[in-house]
Order: sequence, then structure tokens, then C-alpha cells
Amino acid sequence: MTTHTPSIRFGREHEDAHGWRYEITITYDDGYSSMHEGTLAFVDYNHWSTGEKPPVQVFEAVLRAAFTCDPDLVLSPRFDASMLRRRVPGLDEALIAHLGA
Repeated sequence: MTTHTPSIRFGREHEDAHGWRYEITITYDDGYSSMHEGTLAFVDYNHWSTGEKPPVQVFEAVLRAAFTCDPDLVLSPRFDASMLRRRVPGLDEALIAHLGA
């Protein structure tokens, strides 16, 4: 069975003292869409990135890697990228390929 990464669309970006907050829409192959508020802390951005890519690209790569590792992943309406590191085994390793793309 072939699985596909859902479509990920980022809306507004808000920066504060701790990192970035994004409005995110996830659209699945069956047409179902869900809206989320996702946060990416500076510390996680620095962990995953050398600063060569904008935060939104890093966050998108994190989500794509998470869905690659766990195609049945369900996101809560509000989530932080660090939660994905704890919930999705192999995320850091999968992220290397997604950031290099």
C-alpha cells in the first residue's frame, strides 16, 4: 500500500520571545482538512537547522518527516514541534532527508 504525505500549507507567522507560531492547514488525500496552530521554539530550530533555511521551511520539513515516519499521525489543534520529537520515533533521522531536499 502506498501512503502519501498530506498537503501542508502554512498561513501567518508570528514571532515572539520563544520562537515562531504558525497557522497550519493539513489536507489529506481523501480531501479532509484540519487547521492547527503550531509552534517552533528557537531551541528546536537550532537543534534541527544550521540556520541556512527559514524557520517555516524547517517546520514544514519536520511535519513531512513526521508523516513519513507515522502516516497515521493525528495532530492536536495546538501543538509544538518538540512534541513530534517525543511522539514520532525516528523523526530526527528522517528529517535529514527532508531538510536536504
